[in-house]
Amino acid sequence: HAKVVRVIKLIRLLKLFRVLRATRAIARLERGLAIRHGAWQIIKFIVVVLTLAHWQACGWFLVHAVQKSNWSLGGSGGVGGGDGVLSTNEETTTWVDVLAESQGTYPETLDNDTRFAQYVACAYWATTTMTTIGYGDIVPVTTVERFLVISAQLVGSCVFLYGLTQVTKLVADTNGGDVEFAKVLDDANRYFTQRNVPKSLRIKVKEQLHHQRFFNASESV
Repeated sequence: HAKVVRVIKLIRLLKLFRVLRATRAIARLERGLAIRHGAWQIIKFIVVVLTLAHWQACGWFLVHAVQKSNWSLGGSGGVGGGDGVLSTNEETTTWVDVLAESQGTYPETLDNDTRFAQYVACAYWATTTMTTIGYGDIVPVTTVERFLVISAQLVGSCVFLYGLTQVTKLVADTNGGDVEFAKVLDDANRYFTQRNVPKSLRIKVKEQLHHQRFFNASESV
C-alpha cells in the first residue's frame, strides 16, 4: 500500500543521526577558516536551530503516518495466525485531519498534497513550537502527538533560548568599546550638569572625546 511504503521511507529518516559524525569535520573547518569567534558561534547556532527544526518537522509527520497505519500481530488470521503486517487505519484522527477540517478542505488533507507542502507545514509547526509562538492552527490530537509536542517544546525552547542568550552576549562583547564610550559620555554629562558647564564648552569636550576615540582606534589597528 502507498501509505505503508511512505511509513517505511519515513523510518529511514533515522539515518539523519549520522549528521552527528560531522562534528569532527566542523571542528577542522573552524580551525582552517579565518572567521571571528563571535561570527562562527552565530553560524553554528543557526545551523543547530535549523537542524533541530528539520528533525522535529520530520518526526511530526512521522507520528501522523505511523498512527494512520495499524500493526496487526496476527495478520489476517488474528493473533498468532501469521506474521505482523501493516494496514491502513482511516479511523484514527490525527493533526493532519484536524488541520484539514479547520481549513475546510477535508477530506483532502496533506496526504494528498505534495511532499514540499507537507514539509513546509511540518517545518512551520516546528519553528512556531521551538520559538514558543504557537499560532494554534496545527495542534496535537492524540496522546502520542501531545507527548511529542511536550518534548519538542522543552528541547526546542531550551536550545533556542540558550543559543539566543549566547548570541546576545557575543554581540554585547563585540560592541564592548561602544558601551564603554557611552559610559564615558554619561559621566561627562553628569559632570556638566553638576558644574553648570556652558553648552559651547560641552560640545567642544564631546568632540574632543570622539576625536580621541577615533585616533586611539586607528593606532590600535
